[in-house]
Amino acid sequence: KGVFQLLFLGFVYTYILIAGCNLIGDGSELLEATPYAPLIGPTILPVLGAVPDAAIVFFSGFGNDAQEQLDTGMGALAGSTVMLLTIPWVLNIVGGAVDLIEKDGELSGDYPSAESDPEGCGRGNLRDPKGWNIFTTGIEVDTESIQASGWWMLVTCIPYVVIQIAAFKYVYYDDASYADAEKPYAWVGFAFCCIFFIAYLVYQLWITSGDSREDKTAAKAEALMQQGVPITAVLSHHVDGTTGGDEEAPVASSELPEYGSSGDEKPSTALVGVNKVILKTIKPTFDKYCTVPEDGGEKYLDADELNIVFGKEFGINKRADQLKLIFAEFDTDGNGEISLQEFCVGVEKFLKGTLDKDDDAEDEEEEEPMTAAIKALSAGTLMVLLFSDPLVDVIDELGDLTGISDFYLAFLLAPMVTNGSELIASYRFAQKKTKNSITNSLQQLYGAAIMNNTMTLGVFLLLIASQGLYWDYSAESIAIVFVQVVLFGLCFTKVMTVASGFAVLMLYPICLVGVYILESGLGMS
Repeated sequence: KGVFQLLFLGFVYTYILIAGCNLIGDGSELLEATPYAPLIGPTILPVLGAVPDAAIVFFSGFGNDAQEQLDTGMGALAGSTVMLLTIPWVLNIVGGAVDLIEKDGELSGDYPSAESDPEGCGRGNLRDPKGWNIFTTGIEVDTESIQASGWWMLVTCIPYVVIQIAAFKYVYYDDASYADAEKPYAWVGFAFCCIFFIAYLVYQLWITSGDSREDKTAAKAEALMQQGVPITAVLSHHVDGTTGGDEEAPVASSELPEYGSSGDEKPSTALVGVNKVILKTIKPTFDKYCTVPEDGGEKYLDADELNIVFGKEFGINKRADQLKLIFAEFDTDGNGEISLQEFCVGVEKFLKGTLDKDDDAEDEEEEEPMTAAIKALSAGTLMVLLFSDPLVDVIDELGDLTGISDFYLAFLLAPMVTNGSELIASYRFAQKKTKNSITNSLQQLYGAAIMNNTMTLGVFLLLIASQGLYWDYSAESIAIVFVQVVLFGLCFTKVMTVASGFAVLMLYPICLVGVYILESGLGMS
């Protein structure tokens, strides 16, 4: 095959793999709208995100020239790890940048105060988005949660150290002896990968229990609604029981705190008898359309505002007479106003099917999130598994024709195929400009590196141990661990400027050049 034929095949395979990765991403989001979200979110989703890279590594270890093709697998592993810790990092800081101001003698982000925004969901301020200064704008994060992710990332680098001990110790052996000598170390490294992999998933499951889990579930549900997924599909699995359940009776507004009173809003968790996930999901919608009395009374929705919420935000269009009946059902105290308490209870009843029963047959039946998720994940995973091997062959052939190492081709190309959608998603998520959103976004980048250190590296070491191959990637290992050590140091930094983000971005070309110098100049190959 000629270069142009290979480029065409590579483009086709790349397009199919990107489509498969997007399907995995879409299916992962849909899983968050199922009753298994508390289990799936912290365990299954990180695994699915690492499937494309692991597939490329796996298929690079087979065939007559497996040892040579393994360079492609290492390029995918190194490129994915370094890229995810550099390019999305600066995109997160640029997208989430707010003004940095002096508070109590130290620099901090211009976010709402902790008293007015205890949950950290308030949008930060950026006074001049077009002319901001990279040294006076940036982000502020919750260092406690970021440090936990940083420590996990650092500890999961241990398998690199284990296999590198063998690589340095037996470097002067011939190929066959080199592979045999490294095999026990590869098995030990693989065991470490498995232990860290399981431990990290268990840890994720533990920290996402309780209110933390509800916050993340609500955030994901709100995001799906913004993408046009009907509320009936997003939240129906988060209500207790089915039709006619014995839910707790709503509390009269006179018994509630004066939520919405000027200058001193009470936390939403003070409300009684409401589903926490539903409350945290629809509260932003309530706040967006509600009426705020001038006398500082409780916020409420009137009939017109409820109609707008149903049609514009929930994507549920009803006739005027139907909406009138729904309003009457929501307004339990009959005062012509729907409080946040009544709104949450009413939405939960609507999701259970206890409201508007006569019109169920008229509503278009929506596909169950679980069914849609299984379809998307199955199709995406199948596409990734089927076309990862051909892409590895194309990169190998392209390297032979051009004289460029398979490692460098895979380092530059593979991450854009397998992780390209994460670049865009990170930037969009960071644009919310809240302290919580930027903290969660950076945690996800650390999490992606952890999955590469455990799942993807584990596949690599399994190939070394079982296929008679050898590990000769000292330069690449040094580059991977170097970037993670630098990013570990940053996890202790509470405030990061945009300038520091561009400094992190420079680690990407530094690693590429560093590998070349170590291999060509110092003979680490």
